[in-house]
Amino acid sequence: MKNEYIASHTDDETISVTFIKNNKIIKTIEDYGQEAPTEFQWAYIPFEIFT
Repeated sequence: MKNEYIASHTDDETISVTFIKNNKIIKTIEDYGQEAPTEFQWAYIPFEIFT
C-alpha cells in the first residue's frame, strides 16, 4: 500500500493508521478524502469518531 492517498478536492478529513509491531512503527498510511482502497477503508471505519 502507498503511504498516503490524497483526494483532488479540499476540506475533507484525513484518517491516519499506524501499524506497530514489537513496539516499532512499521508503517503509517494517511487517507485524505477516502481515496484509499475500499478494503482498507472497511478496516478503519469502525474506529472513526463522528461528532
